[in-house]
Amino acid sequence: MSDFITLGCPSCGGNLAVTSDAERFACPYCKREHLVRRADGHVSLVPIIEKLERITQGVDRHASELAIQRLREDRRILKKRINQQQDQAETWRRRQVGAESDLTGKRILSAAALAIAVVTGCLAVGLIVAVGEPSACLSVVLGALSASIGVVGLIARGGLKRRTDRVDDARQQLHESRRSLNESYAELKRVETELEHHTQLARRS
Repeated sequence: MSDFITLGCPSCGGNLAVTSDAERFACPYCKREHLVRRADGHVSLVPIIEKLERITQGVDRHASELAIQRLREDRRILKKRINQQQDQAETWRRRQVGAESDLTGKRILSAAALAIAVVTGCLAVGLIVAVGEPSACLSVVLGALSASIGVVGLIARGGLKRRTDRVDDARQQLHESRRSLNESYAELKRVETELEHHTQLARRS
């Protein structure tokens, strides 16, 4: 009884003399290794690379399924974060609008009060010069009124710096909120792209 079995190489088709008890065999022509498979009295060669590909496919599918679970959770967290960042950005936008409106109002009040104070003061001086002593009482009243209005204008002007700082702070916070929101959108896009990739891999495996 021969100790060799003649088989064809599955890779290159070359004739191979394989020992009857061999479990692995390397083709001398294409140099590829094969496993000797025995089933139902038949002997055949299976390329080791084919076995490895099947194992790799199984590993890839399992890895993709784990990645899909992780990415779905990442997507859920990102969407929740985006909703919170959208609310935060809207809050800072409203604060900016309110601060700008308040600043504009105070600027108008300050300018108007100072202008009225100057006009009233000029009117008081003009009365004294034009009419003389009979208008002294009226001039005093106008002068006091001018001074009072001037004080209001100065107080309003003094608060402009604080209100300007509020506007600047709201603008900065809105800018940071929008920047973070854009970063989250980009991260969500990356996660969804990777999720689609692993979903396709899992389907093919």
